[in-house]
Order: sequence, then structure tokens, then C-alpha cells
Amino acid sequence: MKSSRHPHYTARVSTLPRSSLSDQAAEAILALIDEDDLGAGDALPAAGELAKRFGVSVVVVREAIAALAGRGILVRSQGRETVVGRPGAEILDSILRVRMRQDGIAVDEFQQCRAALEAQSAVLAATAPDAAARAAALTPALDAMRAAQDLDAFREADLAFHLALAGLAGNQALLLLLEALNTVVSHSLGELWRRIADRDDALARTIAHHEAIAAAVAGGDRDAAARAMAVHFLESAPDVDYGIVAPAAAGATT
Repeated sequence: MKSSRHPHYTARVSTLPRSSLSDQAAEAILALIDEDDLGAGDALPAAGELAKRFGVSVVVVREAIAALAGRGILVRSQGRETVVGRPGAEILDSILRVRMRQDGIAVDEFQQCRAALEAQSAVLAATAPDAAARAAALTPALDAMRAAQDLDAFREADLAFHLALAGLAGNQALLLLLEALNTVVSHSLGELWRRIADRDDALARTIAHHEAIAAAVAGGDRDAAARAMAVHFLESAPDVDYGIVAPAAAGATT
């Protein structure tokens, strides 16, 4: 952990504009975290030291710290120094949910966005170096889907499958985005199930799609994984324009 004492800070005074001082101070703190490569748990300089550096009052700095703490970027404790936090995907999740309502973003738009992310996730997961891990990572979620007694349990298992797939992909940015979409995806799955609920084989076909994805990933077949994921999205919501066509794969994986 880095020391909270940074003697060079006081020499770098950069007065901030008078407009939106707390917002400006928050941005300056973010820049400081980046420039000094502060990681989770590393301490910030004291509020007074930051105020002198930025040319603002201590009150403004404290407002900025409070705002960043609200985003999970900083962590404050009574009587202790402020440290850098590690924001979780739930922060992005809450933003997405609010913007979805405010902007009237339809479920289909999120599905179109998600399809591209999930296809990349499947392809990268199929190239994970440990073949045994590829097979083992997806088995619990598949078993839970098969054993689900109601749609809520099935939906939870479905979400777990896709997050496990993203974990296998080995791409932290991809995993973070899919974790952030978790609540929105859960809502989307509920809506999509309502659309296909009248199909007697809907549940069985959905399980078959996931089994095909898992088999392709376990076998290390990137192309088959991408095709199986495309079929999953195309058949789960046939009225959504994903911009993908996979007629040959549909016959091979369902």
C-alpha cells in the first residue's frame, strides 16, 4: 500500500475553474488516482493537502470525496484516511436501469447489444487454455437449468451460465460489462419468456441451445461456439433484428 504522504503534491498547485468546483475537484482526484497509479486500498492525501493543490476550499474537496465515495471510487471511514475503492459492477447496473427507464430503452435494444458481447464471450471461452476448466465451469449452471422447477430458478441458472462463460473468456472488460448488465438481462429474459411462453418446447429448446454452446466451448471450437450462440439469440427472440444469419447452424444445434 502506498503511503498517504505525498510531499510533491503541494508543489503542483493547479487552480480549478470557479464553476462546478466540487465536480472539478472530483475530476482532479480521479486524475490524481490515475497519474499516481493508486490501487484499491491506497490512501489519498488529506483533504487540506488536496485543497491546497487544487486551489479550492476543504469543503469543496470533501464534497468531491463524498461524490466519489457514492460511486464506490473512494471509501471513507470515520476517523480514518480516505482510500481508493474498487467500484463494483452494481454501480454500472444501477445507472443502466435508471437510463433504461428515463430514455425508454427497449428490451430489444439491450438484446441487440448483448448479442455481440455474448458472441465474443463464447468465442474467447472456447480458446481458454485449460480444456478441463472449460467443461467444468459451465456444468453447474447447466445442471441448475435442467433441475429448475420454476421460471425464476431457470432464469437465475441462465444468468449464471452466461456469467460463467464470460469468466472463462478471460477478458476483464467483457466480464465487467456483462456483470453490469445482469439486472437488465434478468428483466429482458422475463420479457422474452413471455413472448415464447406458448411454445411447448421453449424450455427444452433453450436448454439445448445452452448445451450446444457448452459443448462447443468444451471442445475448443470457436466457430461452433459462435454459431451456437447466434442460434440461441435468434430463436430466443426471433422478432429482434440482430443482424446475424445462421441457418446452417440452426439445423446443427437444435
